[in-house]
Amino acid sequence: MPVENATTLLAATTVSASGAGAALTGLHRYQGVVGILNVSAVPTGGAPTLDVYVQASPDGGTTWRDVAAFQFSTTAAVRVFQLSQLASPGTATLAASDGALASNTSVQGPFGDRLRVKYAFAAGGSSGSYTLSATIVPVGGP
Repeated sequence: MPVENATTLLAATTVSASGAGAALTGLHRYQGVVGILNVSAVPTGGAPTLDVYVQASPDGGTTWRDVAAFQFSTTAAVRVFQLSQLASPGTATLAASDGALASNTSVQGPFGDRLRVKYAFAAGGSSGSYTLSATIVPVGGP
C-alpha cells in the first residue's frame, strides 16, 4: 500500500551558508512523525560540516527548540528520525535550544503544531555546497 501522506519539510536546497527552512504547520493532529534527511551532494576538498536541526515551536514560530540533530561531513548520506508526541518528556523543564542539541540525538515528547529544518554550514576549507532535503510522514492522525 503506497504512503499517501509524505510531506516535504524542506525541498532540495543548495546549502553554502547557514539558514532555516519555512515552518510546516498543522502537525498537532498527529501522534508523531517519521522523517528523512537527505544530503545528496557535498562540497569538495577540506573538512566541511553541515549540522542539521529539526526544530519545533510551541508559540507559533517565535521560539524554536531542537528536537533532532544530525551532522554531515564529506559523504552524501541519508538519516532517518522518528519523533513521538506521546512520549513523556519527563519532569525536567525543556529550555529553548536553537542549534544546540548534540548530533545524532532526538528529543521525544510533545512538539506541537509546527516543525522546521535549520542548518549550520562550515566550509572548512572546501569549495562547493551541500544539497539538503527533508521529508516527513505524519503518523497516528486523521
